[in-house]
Amino acid sequence: MKKILLGTILSIIFIFSGCNAKDENIDLKSEVITEGKVSDAITISENMDIFTFNDQFDKPHSLSKDTKKVIFVFKKATGHTMNDYLHTKPKDYLSSNNILFVADIHKMPSLIAEYVAIPDLQKNEYPVLLIKDEEESKKFKNEKYELRIMVVSLDNLKVTKVNFLNNPKDLELELN
Repeated sequence: MKKILLGTILSIIFIFSGCNAKDENIDLKSEVITEGKVSDAITISENMDIFTFNDQFDKPHSLSKDTKKVIFVFKKATGHTMNDYLHTKPKDYLSSNNILFVADIHKMPSLIAEYVAIPDLQKNEYPVLLIKDEEESKKFKNEKYELRIMVVSLDNLKVTKVNFLNNPKDLELELN
């Protein structure tokens, strides 16, 4: 029975991984948005709604007036890019720079999330806040840019700009 369950889980992983394979080779330019509405919850020059998401250890983290940047990823490929980037930084990099990192996993099958993805994220020394709800995802995601890393810059909760980044070089420039 264990072999059948393991085989089923591995099959689901293979199928799920294949669904996002096309995201890996997208060549999009990074863009900066400095005015207007970016998503339902993000508008330039307006306060961002305070939110709370649990991290990979079920510890809640909230947006606060001290938060300088919020990084959102909505696809597997951009999540890997962010994790690769953060593995090159000190373990307190996010907290010491007042940055929150949010990953949308709401489309991930719950078995995969619970038994594969979240345990893998628990190996990280930094918090990854998790969006597990479709409605929450819709509030923050901009469909046009969902294949990019979204970095929201804040000043006392007010959105000053949003960068949609596609590569580690642009990410390094934006965060440092």
